[in-house]
Amino acid sequence: MKFRNGLKNASFGRIRVSESLAGLASIYAINRGKMNKQTNINSQQDNDEIEDNIMKKIISLGFAALFGLSVMASTAAAGNIKWRLQAYEPPSSITTKILAKMADVVRERTDGELDITIFQPKVLGYSGWGVHRVVSKKQLEAAEGITAAITEIPAYGIFDQPFFTNLDEAEKGWYLIKSDIDKAAQEKMGLKLLKGAGKPVAGWISKKPIKTVGDLEGLKIRTWNLPLSKWVERMGGVPHSIPYSELYTSLASGVVEANSSSPVSVIEAKLYEVTKYYNKWPSGIVIFVTLVNLEVFNALPAKVQNILVEEANKLELEEWKLQAAAGAPAIEKMKEMGMTIIQPSAADLAKAEAVDKSIREEWLAVAPPEVQAMAERVRAALGK
Repeated sequence: MKFRNGLKNASFGRIRVSESLAGLASIYAINRGKMNKQTNINSQQDNDEIEDNIMKKIISLGFAALFGLSVMASTAAAGNIKWRLQAYEPPSSITTKILAKMADVVRERTDGELDITIFQPKVLGYSGWGVHRVVSKKQLEAAEGITAAITEIPAYGIFDQPFFTNLDEAEKGWYLIKSDIDKAAQEKMGLKLLKGAGKPVAGWISKKPIKTVGDLEGLKIRTWNLPLSKWVERMGGVPHSIPYSELYTSLASGVVEANSSSPVSVIEAKLYEVTKYYNKWPSGIVIFVTLVNLEVFNALPAKVQNILVEEANKLELEEWKLQAAAGAPAIEKMKEMGMTIIQPSAADLAKAEAVDKSIREEWLAVAPPEVQAMAERVRAALGK
């Protein structure tokens, strides 16, 4: 398994630079000779333009030779295809460990034909938030993101709906509409969905207790999508949009005072070091998705495609199981680390849940018809 913390470690293919440069020199000599033969019939300006064009071609060819004909560093030199996959969470997280396992198994099963390197957010210059857009533009081969951030594909917003009250329901809903979501992602953004899995229902971590609705007044809360921001505003809080990679430092410095977090994420990211309370307010499910640029995926040999999809499907199932098993122990671990668990009153929870439900239903009411139909299928399957 390969993790990379800097571009200096990225591999750009096995190109024999000396041979490439020698070839370029030959190209220049041949074309320069042709240009000299034209001296008597062309003006000096024409010759300068010809030479300029030759040099432009050589420079272009040089970059192509040095960087494997792609700014994406996705080379297929000597049968070795290199991908960069940006993780969303720390190396210690279940999500990133699954990505690393996928990279290892795929590399082994393809005899190194597909070599995937895992990068942490911002190492390549991209934050976790909105990284799907980078993949869509072919600036990165693959990345992990969260459904709540992929607003260009409304179908992902289904997992922000209040009818998911636990991880089992989210998993059932995921497999019910996964193929539809994959199709939507391919059509709208040129993204291939490899896998997805959720974390246990989140609560709110904070630097001070949030016992009542009134405690939310003026509280600086990190949010990551419009429905959540609306909820914070309607509850009297102040929403702040901050990348997950900056959450720890933002909590430590007081830029934000609270965040919606799964207990598992609290432990994995050591957020217990910068917060004191875990408040059981409604927050919903977070689904982590692994996406690859569709053209990049389609460029793989069929055999490699099949192996990648097969292993991604296997590890997706494993990830759902691991996340479910990690929930209860994570809450106990938070207590061990000194965090206090806050249980709001039934009356306060009812107020918060009513606001949450109204916001989600507002979103669903204006969603495209096909998304509404998907949501109804999920709702019916869950008996909600």
